[in-house]
Amino acid sequence: AFLDGQRLRQLSLRSLRIYSYDLLNFARWFAPRHQPLAEITESTLVDYVRHQLEQDPKPRPQTVNHRLGTVRCC
Repeated sequence: AFLDGQRLRQLSLRSLRIYSYDLLNFARWFAPRHQPLAEITESTLVDYVRHQLEQDPKPRPQTVNHRLGTVRCC
């Protein structure tokens, strides 16, 4: 639904691809938890940010913030 909404806003293919990768990144991290999406809390998002900052190489702060913003919009 989120990506469909962005398509309706006529975002560029590049922007849609970035949003898609943001959501995929979160889904890959969240899926092993076997929790419903409805149970995502601020604590969950803080854990997600920590996870990203533990990666090697670390993503840029702008990347982390963009991913977090995308997840929050969903």
